[in-house]
Amino acid sequence: MVAASPKARAIVEACRLEDRPLSPREITGITGLNRSTVRVYCSRLVSEGVLARPHYGYYCINRTYGVRWSAPRVHNLRLRWAPACRIPEHVEVEEVYGDVRIRVVFGSERSLVTCWISSDIGLNYAGCGLAIQRFKEIAGPRVGRPVVDGEISVSSCEFNEDFESIRLDGLSSVTVESFLGSLERIYNLGEGRGGLRSEVRVRPDSLASVYALLKGGVTAYNVLQAQFMVTQRLESLIVAVKEQSRGIQELGKIFRALLDRIDGLGSQAGEGGGSGGG
Repeated sequence: MVAASPKARAIVEACRLEDRPLSPREITGITGLNRSTVRVYCSRLVSEGVLARPHYGYYCINRTYGVRWSAPRVHNLRLRWAPACRIPEHVEVEEVYGDVRIRVVFGSERSLVTCWISSDIGLNYAGCGLAIQRFKEIAGPRVGRPVVDGEISVSSCEFNEDFESIRLDGLSSVTVESFLGSLERIYNLGEGRGGLRSEVRVRPDSLASVYALLKGGVTAYNVLQAQFMVTQRLESLIVAVKEQSRGIQELGKIFRALLDRIDGLGSQAGEGGGSGGG
């Protein structure tokens, strides 16, 4: 790896101390290395993931270099099932399997079954599937009919993702909200565990979306949601433009009719004036 060489270390140290994107000319001025050498090393350091290229011709420390990431896991999940039949009495069932807690509430007032699935460590794709299957096994026999995935709605869903070798300095936690409505809380893990945890609250519309999140990650899901929203917005704008064009055409017809009417009145006035003079 080129990162282990003295010249590469000098370049990386210069970028670390400046803590901003640097051009090869600036790195040359700091390190005293030949500019061509700096360009070659910077390119190789980018390919190795040590440096990042935020924009053309500038280099900085890659903040994610050396950071190990764990796949997203379900932290909290709330499901609802309306079985379309009467639930005679209010009943609560709770089961605990190690770190996983499953709580099912049968509501007689609205004939609604609600399930809470929670895990501090988080559930992967297989674990989440098993927890949902257990919910079906609890709910179906008590209601008297099987639970179908398509009938289950997702009320809320929280995912966690852990990042090793990176921490927040000077902050206990940060909470941000994306324009899609996803709420993300980032905080340092406890002593002895190290690293950083990101808890993301998303709004999937079905169990299929939850499984897609577990397979593709929260970022990929949000990108798809963003594309969908942009497409919807574009379609609404196209409709608005068409309506506006139609309105402009109608106004044009009205204006032309008014002008023709004015011209007709002018002609009649001229003819009337001419006959009076004779």
